[in-house]
Amino acid sequence: MNDSVSVVVTSCGRFDLLYRTLESFFKFNSYGNVTQLIVIDDSGHSDVARDILEKMLGSLRDTLAIEIIINNENLGQVKSIDLAYSRVTNPLIFHLEDDWEFYRQGFIEHSYEILAAYPWIVTVWLRAHTDTMGHPIEFVDHLPFGLLTLNYLRCYHGFTWNPGLRREKDYRLVQSFSEHAPGEALAGIWYMRNGYRAAMSCVQEGFVRHIGWERSTAGMPGTKKA
Repeated sequence: MNDSVSVVVTSCGRFDLLYRTLESFFKFNSYGNVTQLIVIDDSGHSDVARDILEKMLGSLRDTLAIEIIINNENLGQVKSIDLAYSRVTNPLIFHLEDDWEFYRQGFIEHSYEILAAYPWIVTVWLRAHTDTMGHPIEFVDHLPFGLLTLNYLRCYHGFTWNPGLRREKDYRLVQSFSEHAPGEALAGIWYMRNGYRAAMSCVQEGFVRHIGWERSTAGMPGTKKA
């Protein structure tokens, strides 16, 4: 278990939530080969965002490669993900948004074991089993983890941009979310049609919780449900 991981964080001006997200991530991360951190801000306030992020992330520069990307104008989440993923230098991506809080160690190791053994798993959910936004989980006897069901609400197949580990090569198969799967549900349809499923961590209590319920960016271009 030694593949390098790039952490990619999408943000949109919610710097207090971003700080809580990153603080909890590094507090509870126990995987020793996180080597790159990419933070992309889509608030459109370039000067303010860069200054805040440089100060926030400065103390981490001695331990990993950091890249801050500031969109001069609002591109939306999907195009921001494409741009950030184009800078990834590692085979594994840990995808993050700016409004989550970790509370348990081992989330990368746990996810890595599943991705390494099951190439048809595209990502591993890390929320508690009681915190799936209603998305049902199915259990198959021979699998040591759950699967997010297909066709939930007739459009969701388990793929998510919630915090989770994924392979960079699986993103390259799509080539560009904004061109070929411009949204979480559409990306899920693409992966489902190509034989992929999303796994649910077997840790029922989960590793991470959503903290941005009352600070939603849902009205902005390219954003999605939590």
